Amino acid sequence: MATASAEGSGFGLFENTARGRFELTRDGELVSFAEFHADGDNVVVPHVETVHAHRGNGYAARLLDGMLDMFREQGRTITPLCS
Repeated sequence: MATASAEGSGFGLFENTARGRFELTRDGELVSFAEFHADGDNVVVPHVETVHAHRGNGYAARLLDGMLDMFREQGRTITPLCS
């Protein structure tokens, strides 16, 4: 698992290449994740999920914001497919 960026306030954003997803942790605990696959310079995100016990805290939005920032810095775009 490689760190993609730090989110502050105990948050971490990690790329878990073994599972093909990004993971948002808070104080070391998984709170949300987004599955993805690369299609050239475009990153497709078919699924985002927040661990049930942590829903309603804005963690999925924080996760996607972090992913967007990172991919923009790389000159890539994101296509979300989840609703």
